[in-house]
Amino acid sequence: MAPGVNAYLFAHYYGVAKRANAAVVIASTALSILPIPFWLHLLP
Repeated sequence: MAPGVNAYLFAHYYGVAKRANAAVVIASTALSILPIPFWLHLLP
């Protein structure tokens, strides 16, 4: 999540691709709902 937030902050600061970046951050957060618990269960 931190890299997504950093990318959003840079996009907001420079005023480019704000909507696209926000959409990618939201989509990647939503898509991580299943893989993250799987990896947390798999790894010791």
